[in-house]
Amino acid sequence: TIELQSTQLKSGMECGWWLCQHTTTQIATLEKQVNMEVAAIRALRSRRLHNPTAAKGKPADDEESQASAADGESDSESTADTDLAKAMQVIHRRTLEGFITWCNYVSSATLGSLCRKGLDMDSLRDMSAQVMENATRPPDRLFVEALVLRVMESVGEQML
Repeated sequence: TIELQSTQLKSGMECGWWLCQHTTTQIATLEKQVNMEVAAIRALRSRRLHNPTAAKGKPADDEESQASAADGESDSESTADTDLAKAMQVIHRRTLEGFITWCNYVSSATLGSLCRKGLDMDSLRDMSAQVMENATRPPDRLFVEALVLRVMESVGEQML
């Protein structure tokens, strides 16, 4: 349960309205980013299919040619799902890269550092790794994680 309170706003309803506006805006922005990443993935695939040597900067070997051909012949719905999953993995990592950096910084800080106080360093390293190794997690879960962070940042910026 999330309880919304503010000393600046008149009611919980107004808090809810603002949260809804932030969330709606961040969903739209995140969806645009994912759609652009899907388009980039498809453009790279098309480039690879039509000109394998230009895409890699070297002659294509048989294995690469077969993989590119297999990509082009795959079921379009399956390819769309795969493209979306890959795009969401990239956007998720980009969105949470500040969190990854913070986890890595704090977990490598000296023992006497104030930023380590009360935190489990192994847990921080694990969280950082989970963001970087997100290929096995469902795209909708990655979307929600990225969305929660973006909404928190958006609300935090408004409070400043």
